[in-house]
Amino acid sequence: MRASIVLAGAWLVFASASCGRGGLYPVLRASPSVAIEPLSPLAGRPLVLRYRWGVDPAFTPPTVPLRAFVHFLLPDGRLAFTDDHEPAPPVALWQPGATYSYSRTVVLPDRLQGLKVRVGFFSNKFPYKVRVLDPKSRRPSFPDVAEFAIADNPGLDEEAVAGGSGFQPWEQDGQALARVSRWMGSKASFTFLQRPEGVALFVQGYTERGRFQRDPLLALRVGEHEQTQLISNADRLVMRLEVPGDGTARLVQGSVDMDQTFTDGGRELAFCVERFRSVPLPALR
Repeated sequence: MRASIVLAGAWLVFASASCGRGGLYPVLRASPSVAIEPLSPLAGRPLVLRYRWGVDPAFTPPTVPLRAFVHFLLPDGRLAFTDDHEPAPPVALWQPGATYSYSRTVVLPDRLQGLKVRVGFFSNKFPYKVRVLDPKSRRPSFPDVAEFAIADNPGLDEEAVAGGSGFQPWEQDGQALARVSRWMGSKASFTFLQRPEGVALFVQGYTERGRFQRDPLLALRVGEHEQTQLISNADRLVMRLEVPGDGTARLVQGSVDMDQTFTDGGRELAFCVERFRSVPLPALR
């Protein structure tokens, strides 16, 4: 019994030593920055994130595959949602002294007042997390690289997209306060308010790419308008489909489908939708 107590105590000491921004986490010698567009985002609207990685001259390629973790935190530090992804190009291809930039889009949750963005890397090998260089101090850490306010959106309810047949019930992520999702089968229907001036539909979600033998094809359709995308990895994606207006406002139905499915817990699943919005076209131009 005494040996068990000693081992448990040692584990606790080790865990506490490695759970901060320093400790035992290895370091990737690259400095991140994130810019947002628009500069004054609205709740429930798309937000473009422009990532930039400045690679240190002393950089050495990692020995295991790395993915960027991007945590959107509430002012009190709680996790709101994430945008974990593989950088473009992958870290294994980075060169010392180079700079790499790319953009990704997220759709903001409906009701948040402010967020800060914390970044780092992670792998599937212990100790899992990897620190980067703080852009200000140049010290290894998991730095907060952006902070911004989110304004209320007066058209929030009118921009909602209602999911119909083919969707599973909404599920809440217990670790992320503002992340909910619902799986769909091979085909699902939805309804939205078509505005006289037209809308842009944004669907944000992901799938479990490893369940498929080949890249599945996701298709978003409204009448004669269609947008498709091959899903090559498990990263979150945002698909945009513009539906021009004809001068009248009315409810319109569309469909979202995928050409492959997998079975999990007796359910036939294809794509997991996190957010679905219809944004007036003039607001995006």
